[in-house]
Amino acid sequence: MGTNMIQSPNDKKTYKYLKLSNGIAVLLIHDPAVAEALATAEDAKQGMDLSEDGEQQSGSGSGSADDEDVSGSGSSSDDGNSGSGEEEGEESEEEGEGGKQGKKQKGRMAGSKKAAAAMAVGVGSFSDPAEMQGLSHYLEHMLFMGSDKFPDENEYDSYLSKHGGSSNAFTELEFTNYHFEVAPAHLEGALDRFAQFFVAPLFKAGALEREVQAVDSEFSGVLQSDHSRLAQLMCHTSKAGHIYNKFSWGNLDSLWTQPRAAGIDVRQRIIDYYRAQYGPARMSLVLLGGQPLDELESLVRQLFDPVPKGIAGPPPAFSDAGMPFQGRVLYVAPAVKDHHEVTVTFQLPCLRQHYASKPDHYISHLVGHEGPGSLLAALKARGWAVELCAGVDDDGYSANTALYLFTVSIVLTEAGLAAGPGCGLAPVALLFQYLKLLTDAGPQAWVWDEIASIAAMKFRFAEEEDSCDLATRLASSMGWVEPKHLLVAECLHEQWQPEKIAELLGCMHPASSSFRIDLLTKSHTAVEQQLQAAAADPSSWLSSGSSSSSSSSSSRVRAFTEPWFKMDALSVDLPDGLTGGWAESAVADDLALPPPNPYIPSDFELKTDGSAAAATPMDGKQLLAGVEPWMLVGGEAARPDMLLAAPPAMLLDEPGLRLWHKLAAAYQQPRACAYFRLSGPAAAASPAAAVLGALWMRLVEEALAEDAYLADVAGLHCSCSTEGAAGFEVRVDGFSHKLGVLAGRVFGALAGCKVRPHTFAAVHEQLLRRYRNAMLQPGKAAAALRLQCLAGGPHWSSDQLAAALELVTDVAEVQAFASQFLSCCHLEGLVMGNITASEAAALARSLRATLSQQSRAADGDSASRECKLLAASDRLQERCVALPAGVALLHQAAARNPEEENCCVEAYYQIGLSTDLRLRVLTDLMDQVLYEPVYDTLRTKQQLGYTVSSGARLTHGVCGFCVVVVSAAFGPGEVAARIEGFLQDYTATLQAMPQDEFDRHKAALASNKLQKDTALAQEADRAWEQVFSARYEFVCKEQEAALLQGVTLAELQQFYATHIAPSSAQRRKLMIQVIPNRPGKGKAGLGDEGAEQQQAAPLHVQHEHGMVEPNSPRQAGRHVMGATVVHAGSSSTAAESNGEATEPGEAAAAGAAGSPGSTQSSAKRQRRQQEQAPEAAAAAASGAAADAAALLPPGVQLQLVADPMQFKHDRERYPVYCTVKPQLACT
Repeated sequence: MGTNMIQSPNDKKTYKYLKLSNGIAVLLIHDPAVAEALATAEDAKQGMDLSEDGEQQSGSGSGSADDEDVSGSGSSSDDGNSGSGEEEGEESEEEGEGGKQGKKQKGRMAGSKKAAAAMAVGVGSFSDPAEMQGLSHYLEHMLFMGSDKFPDENEYDSYLSKHGGSSNAFTELEFTNYHFEVAPAHLEGALDRFAQFFVAPLFKAGALEREVQAVDSEFSGVLQSDHSRLAQLMCHTSKAGHIYNKFSWGNLDSLWTQPRAAGIDVRQRIIDYYRAQYGPARMSLVLLGGQPLDELESLVRQLFDPVPKGIAGPPPAFSDAGMPFQGRVLYVAPAVKDHHEVTVTFQLPCLRQHYASKPDHYISHLVGHEGPGSLLAALKARGWAVELCAGVDDDGYSANTALYLFTVSIVLTEAGLAAGPGCGLAPVALLFQYLKLLTDAGPQAWVWDEIASIAAMKFRFAEEEDSCDLATRLASSMGWVEPKHLLVAECLHEQWQPEKIAELLGCMHPASSSFRIDLLTKSHTAVEQQLQAAAADPSSWLSSGSSSSSSSSSSRVRAFTEPWFKMDALSVDLPDGLTGGWAESAVADDLALPPPNPYIPSDFELKTDGSAAAATPMDGKQLLAGVEPWMLVGGEAARPDMLLAAPPAMLLDEPGLRLWHKLAAAYQQPRACAYFRLSGPAAAASPAAAVLGALWMRLVEEALAEDAYLADVAGLHCSCSTEGAAGFEVRVDGFSHKLGVLAGRVFGALAGCKVRPHTFAAVHEQLLRRYRNAMLQPGKAAAALRLQCLAGGPHWSSDQLAAALELVTDVAEVQAFASQFLSCCHLEGLVMGNITASEAAALARSLRATLSQQSRAADGDSASRECKLLAASDRLQERCVALPAGVALLHQAAARNPEEENCCVEAYYQIGLSTDLRLRVLTDLMDQVLYEPVYDTLRTKQQLGYTVSSGARLTHGVCGFCVVVVSAAFGPGEVAARIEGFLQDYTATLQAMPQDEFDRHKAALASNKLQKDTALAQEADRAWEQVFSARYEFVCKEQEAALLQGVTLAELQQFYATHIAPSSAQRRKLMIQVIPNRPGKGKAGLGDEGAEQQQAAPLHVQHEHGMVEPNSPRQAGRHVMGATVVHAGSSSTAAESNGEATEPGEAAAAGAAGSPGSTQSSAKRQRRQQEQAPEAAAAAASGAAADAAALLPPGVQLQLVADPMQFKHDRERYPVYCTVKPQLACT
């Protein structure tokens, strides 16, 4: 059946909605951009030998490696940041494992977009049986483990990896979503494997325990997540028997140990659950490809008609479940991070049928407002809060068929936590005053009209969405949104319903039983003592009238423990006197409805610079004309037929200012991006300078907060951030009409550095918490420690920054720093989008003048003092430490969270300067080849942990490769051994790799590199990374694509043998180990037992059939080679130093290379250190250094890095990676 779907005028795709004979709802999407990529790939296949699934059998696929960092365009990284991050100092961004498959045909390569599919099955954790909680999640994992047609457990992931694709899945409370993306030419093969999830999965007995371990590892990864802990606290404290009263994650106990002890056949129970709950009537499929709609329909019918109807009917609904929580109760639990957050949760009726009018959005818009008169503005004025978020989240806990949960979360200051009567309740009282204001004023039509007009504007000018994200989102909403509304549902505001808004506001009255309050606080002990004292005091607020449960004050405070997270908490019945007082309180004078939004744009004219050709696509020769010779990496040529877009042009290059510009008319969008980098010597002078700069940026954002929020609501965004030694970054992007106005206000605030009352103390407190929380997660801590070791320029640890910040006591210090910085700085910017060259130049010069004028004014001598205009060539350039060849470096640190059970091992292999284009292409190709086998071996088969990844890194212009494992199942020594064991085994795998498999990897990488930008922000971000890093390699992806075509398998094998293989004597390796403070599942802690277990930890054994048995006994000599263990900078003769790390040149720790016989004394030493210095104890834990030494080839030394800052002292640095640009004469 066809459906007239409401589409954005900018949406060029075509759609068809239908239902298969078995009941599966299907949405087909034909994407012209994918069709273009598909046509290119089909052309490339002509004349080639193809396998049964269309794969190339003979050699010479083409490709290109895309170092997002290496080149500024896409090398994968778990650091999660692109650009020069404040703490990372490393440009890297997830390489979207996969892109489009474009093959070589007469030398032609083209950019491409991915095909994608998603299946939402209408059953989730609400349906889990009580005896196997988490079963829906477990089932999700098991469906990846092979089918009748494709029995190999790794077939699906392997196919996607080799064809530029990736996959994932997630389990919600009422549905489970499976999705993938793949190169367009290989959609059919991927979809065939995907369909078998729902036709005939195998549920292999051999995979059951491994996948339950994966689920358990996933749960271990969220044990220290405050968000996850709060979610489970709410589930645990819901009413007995309610659908919320479950443990949706699942773990080893709930899914394996307890069921088996009860006599349950786990495999049979999973099969029975699948048959009962997975049926076509519950399935919604979205397929996006380049084929015509009728071909996509034929493919879907061929592959999904065989899905058996089974016994599952329509998706279950829970409309009769009732409300889950007892009302008017305060719950207090300890926070993992150093922060305080109070959350008020209101229970509302299900609002799904109102998605076209969105009455809850009206309330969230006002309660979450940050402009003048808002709740947050009032909280900040009192010094009580720094952040506020309000509304119904888009997850299954908050929005389902049973009810909606409207939450207001407030991040408190110390003053906000303590304000009378304490426990964060004063901010809650102010919240109820604001809700009273809304109730008394009544629903305002003009507010809803403003919300609706902004939503309509955003839909009208909607930008292209990632294929997989679009398919996933649409599949998830097909179960409850009318087909015609699927594309517009999120922006739809068809009907004004004031009576429904009034009804919802009535549910938010303090005297009702619809709300609960949750307080997560690092000061949990102090709050508990305060509550116990109040309970014992008959005159306290806790005794003011009866409560909803009619309990006495002494019994209102109850302690309990949440059983799955083992979280101690308190529940407190709020007395009627308190909630009644909230209901009767007058509205504070500074609370008011927001003003009309002045940033809503009205001019959507598309600029052309007077050139008719500006809005038409350019051919390769035209694009090449805009490529300057100094934009090319290593002198390598750029091929016109591979160029994806014209680079920005250098519009201005004058003292104190450099500007890049591009009128990006091809997107046909009234949007623009204006990004700026402020750099100067004052930014990196010391840790004190770094924290003063960070305070400056945050104070600027606070000064702009009310104005910036109005702009953000209207689709115009701004941010200010510190980027370490690189300086400061300012971004303004969105609709172009009023972009210049907002940019002017941002720079005026930067120059003025004006601070409102109470702002400095709150910002100082928030920043200090950020530094203290920076290293809590083991994975982030490992990355930060690696970067501390590698950064060749100023790079301060979070501890150094926190210590420096504690010494800053007055805003005058920040203002003095700002004035000093602005007196000698350089501004470089990129303006791209719907802004002409003349407009961009005028804007940039105006902003630069604002900084100069304000700097002179701040010094009080505007007539005589001149601001020094720093030249671009005088800017400080960051550098990278060169690791020594033939030396394995090891740095260990204890996890910062005393409750942390996970260790993290990050193995980093330094490659070389990315100015060597071939070297960085090989690094990316190695990433492409290794990514899937690393995951399959270390995560799926060996079950080291839920988080296992590998990827290329670019650190200050230097290529590297990383393998990262976060594990609660094994200690760091064992994890390190498994990583090295895998890399050793993979040497033979790579040597035996067939040529056609290598060619497919090259083609997949090439398609990733040549993926076209689908939105202005994507192209602007990619170009900005080049500008910010001062590399200016705007066409590096295309250069890499051209070079990749000539890379041979022999070259990659030699690259691996030199830079990655454990047997290499030239390898440059740095390993970071973050050691847990508590024993996780399957390993002991840091005492005797932990040391003994760590020494006895087995290496894996690779059997002929390829399966890994983690519990196999250690094989004598397996991966164990001779090594000399020395301390950094010391000789190989070690003298005992109590196991503590020493400075370079000092004696090494005697236990560093300890043999199994030294375990007992090592354990005693660790116990002493635990009593004296937990961090030192963790650094010496479990003989991990000995395990690391045992893996090294003869002649390779292990050096222990005690202090990253000392390690870098006087070490060789790589040359500065920055191309010097000519000065341009500007008219």
